[in-house]
Amino acid sequence: MRRTKLDLPTLTIAFWMTALTACVMTLAAWLFEAAQWRLPNRAATGAILYNAVLIFGFAQSAWFVLARGLPPVASTLSVMMIPVLGVFTGAVWLREPVHWQDWAAVVLMMVAIASVLWPARARGPVVGQQDAPQRSCRTAPHSCAAMCAGCA
Repeated sequence: MRRTKLDLPTLTIAFWMTALTACVMTLAAWLFEAAQWRLPNRAATGAILYNAVLIFGFAQSAWFVLARGLPPVASTLSVMMIPVLGVFTGAVWLREPVHWQDWAAVVLMMVAIASVLWPARARGPVVGQQDAPQRSCRTAPHSCAAMCAGCA
């Protein structure tokens, strides 16, 4: 989404992506799960409406707008935080127990995020290596048309 050169607004792209995906998934459900169809109960209807309005209507469209505007590091880190938030919101809202595997996964995600955010060390020259003079076709003309694409 970030490097696309489309003249369409991001919300239009998000709408059509969602609409086409809904068509494909409806066809797949009809082909593979038609025998299991039934009317949803009240809780399932609430979940369907929640996903339709808040997830697909707002959150996905907002994410597409942000993904196009944010720097790559920011958008990547926000995606990496989703499982961490999922573990803790599931523990709080759904009263799911947090096991050692969940904590290990959260720690690994935090280490991954920290490794991206940690400032890089300044690299000095390697001991025993001399800097070779940089040769350029423009600064030192030579006849290498057969070997150097920059000269041709």
